[in-house]
This record gives sequence, C-alpha cells and structure tokens, in this order.
Amino acid sequence: MVLLLSRNEVEQILDMKSAIEAVEIGFTELAKGEVIMPQRAALSDPAPGLTLVMPANIPKMKALGTKIVTVYKKNPTEYNLPTVLGKTMLQNYDTGEIIAIMDAGYATAMRTGAATGVGIKYLARKDSKTVGLFSAGVQARKQLVAAATVLDDINCKLYDLNKSTAELFKKDLEKELGIDITIVDNPDAAIDADVVIAATTSIEPIFDGQKIAPGTMISSFI
Repeated sequence: MVLLLSRNEVEQILDMKSAIEAVEIGFTELAKGEVIMPQRAALSDPAPGLTLVMPANIPKMKALGTKIVTVYKKNPTEYNLPTVLGKTMLQNYDTGEIIAIMDAGYATAMRTGAATGVGIKYLARKDSKTVGLFSAGVQARKQLVAAATVLDDINCKLYDLNKSTAELFKKDLEKELGIDITIVDNPDAAIDADVVIAATTSIEPIFDGQKIAPGTMISSFI
C-alpha cells in the first residue's frame, strides 16, 4: 500500500538538522560520482504550464525516487492554487515499487535551506554570529533556520522592500529560533555580516559586491 503524506505531515517529521545531514551525504556522494541523477526533463507546450521531472538514485542511502514540480502561472487567479506545485515519489530500492507519495513543497524549501546550512558548516568562519539576509519570503525562512541550526547564538540583519512582510518574518522567526532580527533600511547594512544570504528572485543586483568584507561567506541560490 502506498503511503500518502500531506504537506502538514511532512512538516511534522522533517526537521532542519536531519535535512542538513541528508543533504551533506547527498553532496558527498555526488562529488564522489556515486549518484545517478539525470538532467531534469522539462515539459511545457502545448500544456499551459511547465512540468519538471527530476529522478535520482543514491546507492549509499538506498534512496530512489522522482520529484515532479509544476509551474502554472494562471493557478492563483483561475483555480485558487499555488503557482508552483510538487510531489515526490519514493520507491523501494530493491523492488522498484512506489512506496510513498508526498507533498514536495515543504521538503524542497527544507532541502534548499539545508544546502546553505552545509555551505555555512564548511565555508563560513567558525566564529560567525551575524547573518545578513536579503528577502523575507518563504525560502528565506528556511535559509535562516538552517543558519541557526549550524551556527550558535546568531543574530540577523534583514533587508526586504516589503516592510509588512519583513515585520511578520521578524515576529515569526524570532519566536521560532529565539534570536534577534533587525530590519535594516539599506543593503549596505545587511552585508555588514559574517554570512550573507541572497534569497531573492531579483534580476537586478541587490548589493555592491565591492563592499563585502574579506572572509564573508555569501550564499546565493536563485
């Protein structure tokens, strides 16, 4: 019988520490050439949206599965659904049988945050305390959770053009992580940090790279 997991159920069982550990193993195996991960397939026309199919096989973890993500821009206005939807199918490694189908939205956010967590673990200075964060969006939340999981006693400087979104972010994450978050009014204040995370889809430069202090780690993933 196939196990079906909703987003809420995935949230209950997946924590950032576990996600970081799994992503670190995945990166290690990928670097060793031990991961079978074909280029993702993209399907669009004549369908009114984009479908991305991403299979992967990690022998060391006996992990075999496929994630399917769709991007349909008319969903919010015409169907009251998110623009981006996703599901992950896991298979029994020995038989190939599909054993679980789960919502991929939360897991994807956690995985992306965990990738930054692994980067901070190995690339940031061990005494790093201040995180400069660009964006107060959904993904930015998991980026900061990952940083707080890897580093001790951090604080955050948050820059976002939407002040109400930034205030909500500050309220939620200060409570969740027990850290201080300062909303700053200009990019220069946010890059005065030990770790700078650019969690934004902006196609324009969001800060002047020439002003980054030596030794600062930068994580930019979108």
